[in-house]
Parts: sequence; C-alpha cells; structure tokens
Amino acid sequence: MARDRSKDIYILDMPLPIAILAALSACVSLGFLGARVVYRPFRAPSASMQPAIAPGDYFIADKFAYANGRSPKRGDIVVFRPDTHPDRSFVKRVVGIGGDTVQISDGVLRVNGRAITSAPTSTLTLDDSWGGEVAYDVSNETSADSVRYRVLSLHAEPGVVTQTCDVPAGLPADTPGAESMCSESKPEGVTPGDDTQVYKVPDGYLFMLGDNRDNSADSRFEMGGFGYVPVASVCGKVTYVMGNETYIPQVLGAMRP
Repeated sequence: MARDRSKDIYILDMPLPIAILAALSACVSLGFLGARVVYRPFRAPSASMQPAIAPGDYFIADKFAYANGRSPKRGDIVVFRPDTHPDRSFVKRVVGIGGDTVQISDGVLRVNGRAITSAPTSTLTLDDSWGGEVAYDVSNETSADSVRYRVLSLHAEPGVVTQTCDVPAGLPADTPGAESMCSESKPEGVTPGDDTQVYKVPDGYLFMLGDNRDNSADSRFEMGGFGYVPVASVCGKVTYVMGNETYIPQVLGAMRP
C-alpha cells in the first residue's frame, strides 16, 4: 500500500474555547496558575504520530522546556517550525541530535550504528483516510537517552509482494513497454522510508521522525518533508495530551448558551 502523506502537513492551533479549557486544565493539573503562560495548545490533524498522538488529539507544548541552555533529547516529542515551512508548526519525535548518524535499514532505526527498534510485539488496526482499515505492526524503541515509546509500521503478510505501476490513464497495463513504468516488486508493507541512506546530523540540528513510520513526512524526505531541523526552530516539548476532538466538543457544547 502506498504511503499517504497528504494530510501530514502541519498541526493546527485549536479553537479558542478548547484552548482556554486545555490551558486551564493543564494549569490546574500541573499546579501552575502563575502569570506566565508556559503552555501552548495544539490539535493534530494527521496520523503521523500515532500511537502517541492520534488525529484530532489536543495536546500541550511546554514553551520553556528547553530554556536556560537545555536542549531536546532523543525521544522527546517536540513542536517546531522548519526552515522549509516557517509559517507552519509540526509535531515529531527527535531521534537524532547534532553529531549522530541516523539510518533506517529494513524498517529498523539505527542511531550511531545501534539498532533501537525491537521486533514487532503486536498488531494494531486503524482507520485510514479513505474510510477503510489498515493493519500495522507495533514495535518498541528505546532512545540513547532512555526514552521508551512505541512505533508503527505497515503490517506485511509473509510472501505477499506488491508492484507500483505509473501507467497513463487509458493505457492497458499489458501494452508493450508498460512494464518499464513499473517499480521494482517489493514485499507488502515495504515503503521507501524503510531503507534510507546514513544521515550525519549537523551540529545545532535535529533529525525528526513520525512514530507512524510509513505514514509520516519527516527528516527522511527533502521533497514533502523538511530534512534536518535547527534546534532554534523548536517551539516547545509536548508534555500533555488533553483528549480527542471526537468527545471534547461534546463536553463544551453543554457549556454554550
């Protein structure tokens, strides 16, 4: 199945009533009712960070998590504005910092030559953007900074191969020469992001990945993604997921006149 990154563009500021509720809830739950606003609320429109952050989730980013000389660690989920899209906010996980080497080989993330992705531990079925369902393998990762989290990859049925053909509309697939328009056959579930070059992260930059590895535009892709991200572009660290739009608006609806 081809990767769908059409919705993986940027995260959105949530509506004002949601923002007020989320900010107040965060302040109360964290005992923070000071004058400074240190948390900023957002809403995720895509599935690129599942299972940690689902489409429609409202979450809070701590704007001062990296103040006073503190820097993002491997495994942190952060909000940032890359140089390629300075007017848009993204949310991804930091997997590499300045000086690290990062590579994905056969779906396994390697940082500084060490594999940090486990073998799949379970499967998970999620809704896709076409109204159907997609099966994913669930694996664990533990960063060099000891942050443990789960990642998703498209489930591959053993022995099943797929082939992508860009045959022009109206041209029968068995037309002589049409086979030259077909890509190499690969096992089902294998996508271009599953095997990458070795990236050397420059000092002062970060390498970002989505936890939903086969449905994320991130540092792996210059086209459609954003490459390395300057540390200075990070807006905050995601610290709290408030809930999902499917039920929070219902609660707010009861509060409206």
